[in-house]
Amino acid sequence: MRKKKGRWISFLFMMLLISGLSACGKQKEPEDDDSYIYSLNEDQTGIVKRPYPIGGEDTKSQVESILKGLETPSDEIEYTDVFPDNVKIREWNVQDSIVYVDFNAAYLEMETVHEKLVRSALVQSLLQADQVAGVWISVEENALKETDGKVVGILNEDDFVEPLYHHVAALVFEELRATGQVMPARILNQFEDVEEQKTAASLFNTRLKTDDDPAVREKALNETVKRIKKNSLELKSRSVREIADLQKIIKEKAQLQKLYISL
Repeated sequence: MRKKKGRWISFLFMMLLISGLSACGKQKEPEDDDSYIYSLNEDQTGIVKRPYPIGGEDTKSQVESILKGLETPSDEIEYTDVFPDNVKIREWNVQDSIVYVDFNAAYLEMETVHEKLVRSALVQSLLQADQVAGVWISVEENALKETDGKVVGILNEDDFVEPLYHHVAALVFEELRATGQVMPARILNQFEDVEEQKTAASLFNTRLKTDDDPAVREKALNETVKRIKKNSLELKSRSVREIADLQKIIKEKAQLQKLYISL
């Protein structure tokens, strides 16, 4: 049973990575007309918008301004620097609406979770520049690859999903890791905004009460993971260009129906 539990906790962990952004803390949100880039939040569990004056009149100068902002430490404690001290951008260029960013070898030394956050902050920030449609990341001139060896390829906003869903997944995973339990009411209490609480509650599809029944906790966990994964697949399907990719998504949706996590 312990081995099975560990396997599914790993699965939930991957759902957390898939879901991308996180809206944690009480950082000052940019005004509607303000430009911004992304930083890691204070506890480094997600990324948040950080007001930043993007300079330049053309795409290349805006990209240069954004990268400079990402490399410059923030004076405010609620924002954490995107890149670790030893991670450096070797070179970059813009070609046909794609920004190519090449890092030094230290990029590959980041832990998986942290790298996903750095990747997300970089891509979402660069997409603020005019005419930028995607970002290609390489390390020492070699294309960035996932842990399974597949090339990451060109990244855009379709590769990252709803911030609130990511936050819920992060809280679920944190509870599992700390206590081995999932308490929906305790997680929902983390949200002060009524609308956010309602959205989070819809993920659990549960009443706002504490329940020690293992069956109830198990049901809540399964529903949460499935909803997060479903949201990710739906977003991916919007940008599919190849029949083979669409078939893969359909297959994953079918497999999702059979998924069941035992605590």
